[in-house]
Amino acid sequence: MTSPSAWWGRLRRRWARLVPRDCAAYTALSTRPVVLFVQDFGVGRRLFALLGSLRAWPVHVVYNTSWHVDEAIVLPEHLARIEALVLAHPSLRVTALAQTEAERTRFAARGVDTVHCNQGAFVDERVFRPLDDVERVHDAIYDARLDPFKRHRLASAVERLALVTYRNDDTDRLYEARIAREFAHASWCNGPPAARRLLGAEEVNRAYAACRVGLCLSAREGSMWASAQYLLAGLPIVSTPSEGGRDELFDPAHVEIVAPEPAAVVRGGVAGRSPAPHDRPDFGGTRATGGDGPARRVDPRGRGDRGPVARALTTGPPAAVRPSKRVGRRDVRMFGAVRVGGGGELIETGYTWGFARKRR
Repeated sequence: MTSPSAWWGRLRRRWARLVPRDCAAYTALSTRPVVLFVQDFGVGRRLFALLGSLRAWPVHVVYNTSWHVDEAIVLPEHLARIEALVLAHPSLRVTALAQTEAERTRFAARGVDTVHCNQGAFVDERVFRPLDDVERVHDAIYDARLDPFKRHRLASAVERLALVTYRNDDTDRLYEARIAREFAHASWCNGPPAARRLLGAEEVNRAYAACRVGLCLSAREGSMWASAQYLLAGLPIVSTPSEGGRDELFDPAHVEIVAPEPAAVVRGGVAGRSPAPHDRPDFGGTRATGGDGPARRVDPRGRGDRGPVARALTTGPPAAVRPSKRVGRRDVRMFGAVRVGGGGELIETGYTWGFARKRR
């Protein structure tokens, strides 16, 4: 039987997806041509205002999905957002980034230009990296928001557990309070919920370095940024089976998939894993495929004068593409509110709430 806490959490998440938020979860990848990287939950009033200011210029929106795209519920919501974007600008082109090939197929079947490009490829490897000067004092770490779908209870049998947490507007407060009680024995890297502070990206990486294993315990979500961060930080992963795309970057050499019940199974998986010095996968050849054409590759390092998404998606001569930022999540400098200047230039005016939580 579904608990009232879990039911209420699902209701809040469903409502949050349906009601546009007044946030600015987008950034300018390029100004000539105008290419905007947009998180799905950032389709709201500020973005529409920006598109209204850009009606005189062709705009290419790279639309990133943050949750598993199922056929019945989530896909229609994405299609409605994309249609609203197209209606807001006379010469708008939208390319969706699908976290899995199955999601790419679902979008493409509805006529949406789509690239299979897992967002884990955009985690900054200059930030998330192995550290030699930190002692590994914890058996495992779980970097996850306090929400029922993250299934923290599966980590309850891990003796020396570290937690990195954060809170969204739709966080289930009852679940948050229960986890705070049940995991009083854990090391809360940014403090327990009642006194939590925000961590910078370097602090999160240092917290990873003090642990032997990273945990991924949800059954369904998006591709889970923390999973790629664990791997780049040199941590092996213990994960449950999942939908949403995080397993796109998994390799048996670095990841063990365990059953979600009982919690002792997770403890056993943790006991059998230990990081090797500087052992981490290379995401340099992450595949990005779209339409019926040949496979394209996205370089997550963004070498040269063109950023990763702009290089894979934009058309026209290379000299015309001048991205202003690399794509990332924890480095909040990459995600800003944008306005149009008097000369038609894009000017960043602030940072998004969705990504500023890790800012120092």
